[in-house]
Amino acid sequence: MRLKPIRTARIDEAPSLTRLSVDAAKSLPRYDDALLERHAPALEIDLPLLSSGLTYVAEAEDGSLLGVMALAPTTLAGFVLLERLFVDPRFHRIGIGTELFSYAVDRANRLRRSVMVIYAHPAAAGFYTRLGAIEIGVHPFHLSPEIKMPILVRSIPSSETSPG
Repeated sequence: MRLKPIRTARIDEAPSLTRLSVDAAKSLPRYDDALLERHAPALEIDLPLLSSGLTYVAEAEDGSLLGVMALAPTTLAGFVLLERLFVDPRFHRIGIGTELFSYAVDRANRLRRSVMVIYAHPAAAGFYTRLGAIEIGVHPFHLSPEIKMPILVRSIPSSETSPG
């Protein structure tokens, strides 16, 4: 499958991106309708998230939306939060998540951030560690305290080049 370059998400894509996020969550272990309903706020790609200008999409050449990723600056100097990263489950394991994560690292670098913080679903923690993140702890998910979310960090290498 050929992909277009990752681009900034548009406001009018909110419903489609939210559907994609819900479909991705449904593919995770232990998700049923009651849990999805409780987690709806964490799956929604809403106006504030899109208007930040830090929400990006991966799409196929035909314009089909394949994945979404969002970053959120934090009040901690040098830190950025990976707010969302979802891939349509029909397209798992073909590199789209890795592309979105690489793009997140690049964007974080451009924002002059040195550390990306990731609150991952337990089933996704391995994905992030394969991409260089380090687990530093766990935290109960605010919408479902019985779910312990791994907290990971990923250093953001500077792409500064020396003059000349």
